[in-house]
Amino acid sequence: MVILAALFASGCIRICYESPRKIRQAARYTSQIPLTVKELRSLIDQDTSQYKLVVLYSNCCGFCSKRFGDTYSPLWHQLDSSKVSWYFVQIDCSGVKWNEKYLKSYGISTTMYYIRDDSPEYLSYEGNITNCLFGRHITDGPTGTPTTYILDREGTLKLACYIYSDGTSSVEPMELHLLPTSLDEMDFHTIDTIRWTY
Repeated sequence: MVILAALFASGCIRICYESPRKIRQAARYTSQIPLTVKELRSLIDQDTSQYKLVVLYSNCCGFCSKRFGDTYSPLWHQLDSSKVSWYFVQIDCSGVKWNEKYLKSYGISTTMYYIRDDSPEYLSYEGNITNCLFGRHITDGPTGTPTTYILDREGTLKLACYIYSDGTSSVEPMELHLLPTSLDEMDFHTIDTIRWTY
């Protein structure tokens, strides 16, 4: 118990869950912007001169940290910022307290957003940010982390058909770490097929 208490106190272990208390605390972090899903869509729609890369994440998610290390941070530093707009959006407000330090640890300094949406429209999607954001059925179930959206200048979402080793398949937003080519060479109107082994 003493070891666990020490790990919690040092910040080595984070427990992220949205609660009324965390919602109130998040308002203190004025450098981070709460968005409804509709407001996020408006941001994306207004940006018509660049490709858009949207990363939904939680800084308490181990797999998100892996993707920040092996994909998001390297691409953040590699891609031409005059051609690409990045949107880093926490899936909820539970990790707002650690977010600035988290992003800086990967060399990312940008506008910070988090989803804070209790509108009837969003609630009707039962946690599926993807379907709510794009106004149509794309995926089943709640949106997990990390989730990425790759969009062209017109806001067309890049999709991929993932074929799994057990023979099942699903059409999902293309994962950023699976980019097969440069954004300029990508056909956003074609659904790429990706064989996924796990």
